[in-house]
Amino acid sequence: MAAFQDYKIIPGFDNSGTLVSIETVLPVYRGGVVGILQSRGSFTPGLIRPRADRLRTTSGYSFVEWLFPYLSIAQWDFIQTTYTVGGNSYSGKVTIRTLSEANAFTNLNAYLYLPQQADFEIIQDALLDVIIPFSIDGAAS
Repeated sequence: MAAFQDYKIIPGFDNSGTLVSIETVLPVYRGGVVGILQSRGSFTPGLIRPRADRLRTTSGYSFVEWLFPYLSIAQWDFIQTTYTVGGNSYSGKVTIRTLSEANAFTNLNAYLYLPQQADFEIIQDALLDVIIPFSIDGAAS
């Protein structure tokens, strides 16, 4: 099946040469595969910590989120077993191709943080309005 969008993912860091479209690897759900509705990225300041000179510093990080209108339980399970540590956790190192703040696709090393299924409304066998966050480690080679 051809991908309509250029969002891609592969396990591990620095795997740009083997990136695959998220649309082509997710299991088919009700006759098709849902694409990413949108992605958004930004910087979160994280914790604000005092320094010895009484100034404050942050320990923030860049992030991007992929927003899906829905994912089937099987699609969510596929993401967990394929892209998280040991195939049964909620985080993992990945290489992604996603929209940058300059509105151009770029390859990045990132940490995937998979939310729990209980965090979403479930209708029949689909999770609604799924947000999958990634913490950006840097550019991928």
